[in-house]
Amino acid sequence: MSTTIYYFSGTGNSLKVAKDIAGRLENSDIIPISSTLASEKISTVSERIGIVLPIYIYGLPKILSGFISKLDYTIRLRINMFLLQQHVNRNLEEHFYSSAMN
Repeated sequence: MSTTIYYFSGTGNSLKVAKDIAGRLENSDIIPISSTLASEKISTVSERIGIVLPIYIYGLPKILSGFISKLDYTIRLRINMFLLQQHVNRNLEEHFYSSAMN
């Protein structure tokens, strides 16, 4: 199953987790959400997508709402979202991997 993982990372933590998840999945790509900002519509040929981003004290990053509104829902996708708290540890990464595989 092909997977595209979109990520937003200000500090590098979300990028690290995105790379870790992609490294455990076959046929996966990693794309920064910031690279999709100029797009009118975001579509993929992947069978599923993952979204990795941090949780801020005031909620989700604003960039996410623009990204979600541009996703092409005319194709059937399986979407996994991975929200990261400030302190990422090995146990959380294992949990994210388990979620992605289900």
